[in-house]
Parts: sequence; structure tokens; C-alpha cells
Amino acid sequence: VGFEEVKPWRAMRLVDRVQKLIDEKKPTADELLALQQDTVSLETVELAGILADHCPKSVDGYSDEDVAAFCKAIASMKKGDHTVDSLAVPFTLTNRHFQLAVFEAMVDDELANDLTDDSWSGMALIDVTKAEHAGDVKAAIFDDPRRPGREGLDGFVARAIKRALDVAAKDHGLSEGDWRWGRPHTMSVRGALADAPVVGFLFDTWSHEESGTGSAPRAEHPHFGRQLKVRHGAGLRLIAEMKEDGADVRMINDSGNSGHFGHRHLDDQNPLWSVGTPVRLQLSKKQVEEVLEGSLDLLPKK
Repeated sequence: VGFEEVKPWRAMRLVDRVQKLIDEKKPTADELLALQQDTVSLETVELAGILADHCPKSVDGYSDEDVAAFCKAIASMKKGDHTVDSLAVPFTLTNRHFQLAVFEAMVDDELANDLTDDSWSGMALIDVTKAEHAGDVKAAIFDDPRRPGREGLDGFVARAIKRALDVAAKDHGLSEGDWRWGRPHTMSVRGALADAPVVGFLFDTWSHEESGTGSAPRAEHPHFGRQLKVRHGAGLRLIAEMKEDGADVRMINDSGNSGHFGHRHLDDQNPLWSVGTPVRLQLSKKQVEEVLEGSLDLLPKK
């Protein structure tokens, strides 16, 4: 009560997909399950074209060819699909630094970072960005009070592109192959001791590419402090279909049934989770016994 939660992009995309399924026919369980794998971000759809349209021709420290290629990659994300093969790195970095640049012109850096992540401020910025781009308003927020003249969208996007290029050059590279989303957007199962010296590697599993982003239904959110690796996301794929003879439940998690590093069941469910193929949940003792690997009997003391 009294505060907002996450931005609405995932819900908006799911409402749109579900409505289209209902308009065609009664959706099947498998069709609804497939929505969990949707990698389209409506935030990207809204902003990629705008950021690309206001890209600068030149940026200090970079060739015009590199700048043009970077902006072309941003424009390529207009459909919003964050697959592992999409060139999503330039858009993701630019979008983040655009928001930070605008808020940092008005408040201190720590508060600017908070405002970028908050739903109410982030959505308000998108609204004024769209209005300014359309020529409907000249928003005060696109005028840095610390500097003479009015920057407008061109100025703040240019500022964001410079910062995004700096990060790309340092962490990823400046060729098209470096901007492929799956290259940095990888996931591993990390324990609390994963960052410990010497033994940390024992608490971190193999790393693998993942599609999706924080504002897509397949919400694998990039960590801007760890070179866009997956920070958090939807750890469970689950669908329950109610039938006359009982529920048919399929589920899979993003790791496994064991929390012990080195155990064979630590992350053996991850490949199925990654492609969105849950397994049928055993709901009776008989079903469990059919797939049982071992058991532990707890008996009262005699």
C-alpha cells in the first residue's frame, strides 16, 4: 500500500499476447506456457527508434564509422526482441545511460540511480521523451541547469551514446559481433561464497547464454555492474492445467533440486528451464516411487 512495484512492460506484453490467443480460439496449456519464453520488450519497442533518431553523427574519441554502426545496432532493436543473437548491447547501454544522464542533471548521482530503477520516475521520463520526440512539448527536464543552452533530446542522447560507447569499448568491444546479446548476457548459479578468493570458483556453476531482458516476459535482467550478466529473473517455469481427474502440473526451476555445489542435481534442471520445457510434477506416492532414486525412512524410536 502506498508505493508502486515494477514497471508495466511485462504485463502489457502478456495481456497483448493472451488477448490475441483468445481472439483466435481457446488457448491451449502449451500456448500459454510458451508466453513465459517471450523475449520482446515493449520498452525497447517504444525507445529504440527514438534513441536511434537522435543519435549523433560524431562522438569524441570514436570514429564516425563506429558511431554509425553503434546507432545502427540501436535501430535494429525497434521490434524489441532480445534473443541471444540480437544486437541488443548498444540499446541496453544507451537506454540505461540516457536515463542516468537526464536524472543526474537534476539530482545527485545516487538519487539518479534510484530514479532510473523506480517505476513512477522511469515511466514519466519515457512519457516526456515520447512527447518531446513528437514535437508536442519542450520538456524542462531536457535542459541541464548547470550548463548554458538547452540540450534537448539530441544533447542528452549524445551524452548517453558517449557513455555507452565508453562502456562498450571497455567491457565488450566495438565490433558488431561484440554486441550480440548472448555474448555478455550469460547466467550461472552462484552461491554466497562465489566471490571468495581462491575457492570462489567451487561455488559458481558453468556459464551459459540467455535471451530475454528485465522488461520482457522472459525476465532475465542484466546486471549493469557485472558487464550485463544475468542478475535476476523468473526462476520457475510452471503451468497447471485443471482436469476432471485432477491437476496436471508441469514445472522446472533454473537450477536443480540440490543446494550442494558439486552435486549432480545442483543445476541439472537448467537446460530444460532455459528452453521452457518443464517436467510433469509427481502428485501421488505411486508416481513418486516410479521415478525414485533413493529414499530416507524416518521411523519413531522404539
